[in-house]
Amino acid sequence: MSRAFGVALIALASLAPSLGAQEHGASALVNAVKLLGADTPRVLYIAAHPDDEDPRLIAYLSRGGRAEVAYLSLTRGEGGANLIGDELGDALGVLRTQELLAGRRIDGARQYFTRAYDFGFSKSAAEAYTHWPRDSLLNDVIRVVRAFRPHVIVATFSGTPRDNHGQHQVSGRLARDAYDLADDVARFPIAQFGAPWTPLKLYRNAGFFPDGPHLAINVGEYDPLSGMSLDEIASRTRSQHKSQGVRENHRLGDVTIRYYREASRLTPEVPREQETSILDGLSATSRQSSNGPGGDAFARELDVRSPASAIPFIARHAPRAESERARYDRAGIAATGLAFEAIAPRTFVAIGDSIVLDYALHNRGTIAVRIDSAAGAFPSETVAPGRTVRWKATLRPAHRLQPWWLQRPRAGDMFATPPPTQSDDELAQADWPRIRVSVAGLPQPVAISARPVYRLLEGFYGDTIAPLVAAPGLTVTPAQGMAVARAGSRLDRDFYVTVMSSFDSERRVTVDVELPPGLSATPSSAEVVIPAGARRTVAFRIAGSMPPGAHRLRLRAKSNGEVFDESVRAVAYPHVFPQAMYAPAGITLHAVPVDVPVGLRVGYIAGKADFGPQVLTDLGVPVTLIEPAEIPRIDLSRFSVIVVGPRMYEASADLVEHNGRLLEYAGNGGRLVVQFGQYMMANAGILPYPITISRPRPGVTDENAPVVITDPAARELTYPNRITLADFDGWVQERAAFIPSAFDPRYRTMIAMNDPGEQPVQSSILVAPVGRGTHVYTTLALFRQLEEGVPGAVRLFVNLLSP
Repeated sequence: MSRAFGVALIALASLAPSLGAQEHGASALVNAVKLLGADTPRVLYIAAHPDDEDPRLIAYLSRGGRAEVAYLSLTRGEGGANLIGDELGDALGVLRTQELLAGRRIDGARQYFTRAYDFGFSKSAAEAYTHWPRDSLLNDVIRVVRAFRPHVIVATFSGTPRDNHGQHQVSGRLARDAYDLADDVARFPIAQFGAPWTPLKLYRNAGFFPDGPHLAINVGEYDPLSGMSLDEIASRTRSQHKSQGVRENHRLGDVTIRYYREASRLTPEVPREQETSILDGLSATSRQSSNGPGGDAFARELDVRSPASAIPFIARHAPRAESERARYDRAGIAATGLAFEAIAPRTFVAIGDSIVLDYALHNRGTIAVRIDSAAGAFPSETVAPGRTVRWKATLRPAHRLQPWWLQRPRAGDMFATPPPTQSDDELAQADWPRIRVSVAGLPQPVAISARPVYRLLEGFYGDTIAPLVAAPGLTVTPAQGMAVARAGSRLDRDFYVTVMSSFDSERRVTVDVELPPGLSATPSSAEVVIPAGARRTVAFRIAGSMPPGAHRLRLRAKSNGEVFDESVRAVAYPHVFPQAMYAPAGITLHAVPVDVPVGLRVGYIAGKADFGPQVLTDLGVPVTLIEPAEIPRIDLSRFSVIVVGPRMYEASADLVEHNGRLLEYAGNGGRLVVQFGQYMMANAGILPYPITISRPRPGVTDENAPVVITDPAARELTYPNRITLADFDGWVQERAAFIPSAFDPRYRTMIAMNDPGEQPVQSSILVAPVGRGTHVYTTLALFRQLEEGVPGAVRLFVNLLSP
């Protein structure tokens, strides 16, 4: 279980993500109109994870007005690390999904996923397919291809071992399968997969095909309407992947990307060496000139200072099929300057309750409009240019805000909820209030939607809004969803529980806890009065002792005869739309047979998704959190050990700058324990002695890989806990990552492990003397194990820290 949903639901009422980078004004109008009509080229990009896509190509095609683009990511990136928060696993997938959607709002593309869960690094496609049923995954890809109907498929990866990561290899293979099989109605019946489709061309990143010939594309092209180059726009898209520590700098001037054409069905076929665009050779009905479909006529008709001059052109491209509707609506909104608002009186509404929203339609353009359909008693009169009409409507949410793919339990490493044919960016707006507006000069109404929001007081950074959240009437959220205790020892600790109300009136609430044998709670239940939309925190003193194992404390709240037994976790950051994740309310107590040395004092430079400080605190160890910038100002000698969390050297320039002080601390007799990082750990000055990390990424990805204790007398394996092979049972996702392939002889080792068919590696724990002290470097995936309360990992972690 992840850290116990300790972020209160109120975090959802946060500053809405800035949409300043989203396309607006003349730029939005020009590109929307360029992509009108049934003949617009469509390009589907396929890869494995968030950030595997090429935002430069996507921006070049989409923001350049050349094609409608979608990205199909097999996974949501659940298996990675997190450099900005404590989300891991499903929660990290929620965050990375939102980061992709934030990127799509910038580059204008659509976003699809399959049901595949990112189970972590794998070394081959064969290994990946042991987690993902091949036919099920291919079925998902075929559904997306038939729904989006791309003329061109583009893949980052080659589908060969050159891709290194097994999931990358699978995405490359599926791209080819989709190209070959999307029109096979015998294998993929129309009733289940939609109408057949035949992609015309398949491209891959040229880096995997060094012999060429390559198609070179200049993405440094300047867009005078936005005032940026397409590469600048792409850099903003890629920079949304903040949880992965992506820092993307754009370059001015020509920026060339290269692709390799692997297959084509065009007749006649344009020779590879003569291609100038991935759209070359498409038929006249699906080809884009430099000015877009009908671009010459459009350029003559459009005055960017008078957006309404595009109305005649938009009218000639009215949608003939539902698939064209969204492009028509975008163009109509951009040409008319319409803005629709849905303002809520508060930030939360309970499921089953109702809330009255204030609607407003602002006609900021020069064309008269009229509302054709909307919720509530909407005004029927014509809305003249420069006018605003307002009305009220009642909203009664039928379901809570929750990621759709998490609505059913996952089956292994595949989500159980079937993926819809709509893209995730479309699904995100499915429940937003929507109106249809007739526009003078357009033959069909334009649809416009708005996310309901609560407008807070203007803050220092400008207008602050919070999205309206539909939630259970009460949620019961512990400050910790996971805790560790010493098995057989006396537990006497306060646990805090926050009850959040989404009701619109005051509620009297009783909160109680159901305990496993051996524990008692004081009080046994707590009564609180919670005002409308407010929260209250209660404390339970839990005492007793437990045998080794995982023990569940169940929480619930009662009010007006109803029982509420769900906790909520908010995934909320300034760059993404907030999301909520629900789980049964409770705390999992892991009783671990662990000894802790007396007098252990820990200074901890914590990673973002690092459960080490919590585990140590649970075990009664005094922990002082150290910010990297504070290292020069702190008396480090008062700590018996200093711990550096996972990937902190990549996350903090201050840590790199002040690392010499940490090495000096070790040299003066201290103990410095550093958890894994990626390739920069081999840079001079990070570790006390040289290591080498080979490529492709080295590691032991099988969490059940056999372990051999090569130095049973090593102090790290004997004090204060004797580590045995049983301590490596029950590990999750992986054993170790970025294991050094070579290391200085001054390091000593103590365990060996290997994935099936590979040679054992002994460098997942490296211990070396530094002056009068000790340096420990471990690439074991302890941060994943500590989050899950794996007993052996807790015991080993304490040993590594013990002088």
